[in-house]
Amino acid sequence: MSNTRINGIEHIEQALRTLESYGYDTSTVWAEHNEWLKTQDTRECTDYDRTWATRAKAPSSVEEHSVSGLFECLTATNCFVDRQYSLSPAARDVLRERHGLTPAMVVLTTGVVTYPGTDVVWSLTIKSAEHIDPRRRKHVLVEAVIQPASKFFEAVSIREKEREAEAEEADKKRVKRGEEPKSVKAKAAAYLTNLQYI
Repeated sequence: MSNTRINGIEHIEQALRTLESYGYDTSTVWAEHNEWLKTQDTRECTDYDRTWATRAKAPSSVEEHSVSGLFECLTATNCFVDRQYSLSPAARDVLRERHGLTPAMVVLTTGVVTYPGTDVVWSLTIKSAEHIDPRRRKHVLVEAVIQPASKFFEAVSIREKEREAEAEEADKKRVKRGEEPKSVKAKAAAYLTNLQYI
């Protein structure tokens, strides 16, 4: 499958939906498009992909997706097209390392491609949900295609564990200096330690 057409699948399908909304008969074009997808898509889903990139059968409700203006963090489980997500600090780190640009904190998924007949994400396209001033575009990741998704979500998980270990180590040093820890986990541990001596 050509990279150009993969990146355009969501745009092609959106264009067909737009034509349908204006009353055009797009059934033959849809049939041709779906046939093309079947003949071009020869990727096979592996256990590795299932482990790291399996999504839920259906997206979460709007109420669950956005609480007080904050969006769910982008994960494989909740990766659906045309939804806004917050990027975790670990996800932003991974994207920054891969693309050399700083991603926005909130992104829109403009494309999600799954392995045929599965709920396993193969590729996703994200776009900054905020307007990026053209003068800043050379520093900001405006849009990115992430494939294979399994490698991305695995890298994010690894980075989250690294960040957590770094935070725990920093909190241990704070406690040794007599300062209050910053993470919730460290505060709970400090509280329980103090209870033992009461």
